[in-house]
Amino acid sequence: MANRLTDRPETFGQVQKPLRLPVLYGFLAAAVVVIGLELVFLPNLASNPGFLALIIFTSLVSFGSIGLTLSGLRSRLPRPVPQLTSLLLWGLVGLDLLVFLVWPNFSNNSANDAAPTFVSSNPLSAATVANSSNPTVVAMSSTSNNNDTDISKSSGITMVKPVTANLPPAPNMDKKRPAPDFDNEVWLNSSKLSLAALKGKVVLVEFWTFGCVNCQNVQPALKSYYENYASKGLEIVGFHAPEFDYEKKLENVQTAVKERGLKYPVALDNDFKTWNKYGVRAWPTMYLLDKQGQIRYSHIGEGEYGPIEAAIVKLLNEEAQ
Repeated sequence: MANRLTDRPETFGQVQKPLRLPVLYGFLAAAVVVIGLELVFLPNLASNPGFLALIIFTSLVSFGSIGLTLSGLRSRLPRPVPQLTSLLLWGLVGLDLLVFLVWPNFSNNSANDAAPTFVSSNPLSAATVANSSNPTVVAMSSTSNNNDTDISKSSGITMVKPVTANLPPAPNMDKKRPAPDFDNEVWLNSSKLSLAALKGKVVLVEFWTFGCVNCQNVQPALKSYYENYASKGLEIVGFHAPEFDYEKKLENVQTAVKERGLKYPVALDNDFKTWNKYGVRAWPTMYLLDKQGQIRYSHIGEGEYGPIEAAIVKLLNEEAQ
């Protein structure tokens, strides 16, 4: 009996295999949960092959580890091999969770609680579209001219009414921070704009790229805002910050703007100057600026269209100073 108890090769698979199976199934369950969360909330999964590869690799290692255990091969391998496999699997699942929870590109919540930190470093490599000192104006179009049927006058004060019925309450916009000025030379649908030229208007600044599916999903709402509120004092400025090389080409951006019917000004931000000034780290990201050029609200990703419209109406009804 003593020999059998101390015979580690004979009892290793029998004793430790049942103990390890629940742990390995836990690995797989964690990977499946992480993958499911990322598929639902990841803003740019289709356009981020590195993150997609991480998810796939985690899944393959999970299934492979369970396959080794069920086949009995795991107990026959040298001890360091199963230990390294477990460490690798734990590390991959932990990296998935860290990326999902910490990396800003995966958050879909409002950044209104704290104004962004404006940075000057450029973490992304991108070529500039133009180096001339003179701004380039491309594809000029007229601003939307809507009638003012949704404006009423009460006590001598002109108030903008929301176009969409039953809007939710506007988000808290008490916190203010001066918005950085624009630093772009190539503009579509407009001449070169600056915050000084836009003073007295409510400005929705959006950072996007035409290859981003989430950016495409946001555009119908932006077009609706522009159609309904441009004549009331809203300006939308889209900064096109490319993720891939084909999105840096001016003709491709022109085609996307034309095909999608974008009438508001679009600036090419191929060198990420304005992107970095605003501290943006995800597509799409939106900022709402009041009539004094102060950042009052920001949002990352899709959704929250009702609160954003309510915020626009609230800022339009504020008196310019």
